[in-house]
Amino acid sequence: MKLLHQDAAVQLHHGDALGVPIDVQADAFIIDPPWARAGGLHTGRSSAQGSASDLAGADQFWAYWFSDVCAKLTSATKPTGHGFVFCDEDTYPLLRRCFAAKSAWAVTQPIVWDRESMGLGSPFRAGHEMIAFARGPSFKWTGSKSLLDVIRCRWPYGAHPNHGSEKPVDLLVRLMTEYSDLPPGALWLDNFAGSMTSAVAAARCGRRLWGCELDEDRAIAGVRRYREDTAQLDTAIGRLGAITAEKAAEPVGPLFGAHTP
Repeated sequence: MKLLHQDAAVQLHHGDALGVPIDVQADAFIIDPPWARAGGLHTGRSSAQGSASDLAGADQFWAYWFSDVCAKLTSATKPTGHGFVFCDEDTYPLLRRCFAAKSAWAVTQPIVWDRESMGLGSPFRAGHEMIAFARGPSFKWTGSKSLLDVIRCRWPYGAHPNHGSEKPVDLLVRLMTEYSDLPPGALWLDNFAGSMTSAVAAARCGRRLWGCELDEDRAIAGVRRYREDTAQLDTAIGRLGAITAEKAAEPVGPLFGAHTP
């Protein structure tokens, strides 16, 4: 494991999702697992090319791997917490079994993300993704009772420069705030951080994040992106004159200590 960045809001690492020791107890997690790299055949154009035996083998391998990921996630998240996992209609049932196999957590329902644009697929182009909602054994919802299980947030096809499966920052902000009952300063966990979109989202909405990414080049680029975005955010806050950048960081809390270049 290599620590790449540390400040009052986030701690970002380069390392494997299963190998990195997680030395925090998060309030919630938000992850987008690398389906294809982990052996999945369901997503993208490959879903039409695999035989039944290929798909069954891929499912078995993926479930074996992700069950350990579930154990890692849930052991590092409070029993009162919850989590979001990006998936699709084929991998959602696997997620439910994986969480049940290695933890007392439960995946109880999916959220449909309407991307308001097209993606891959034939003969029908994909216009949505699914987000599994997982809850801890002591979870109790205190938020809004009128949230819909469909989120509309535009994802321009082909316009995601930081990562091939990059998610919109606005979408993650909504998941961390509107679709979560956790207060500002809550600690989120993302051990598939990719281009650090979750870190950018956390900083923008006054949350904290512990994240790591396996690909070192991508992780370093993600840290650079995070620093640039938070610098712009600080500048905007100062220009508005509502609060100083230092006061903007106060609700976040000094969990991670001083900045580490």
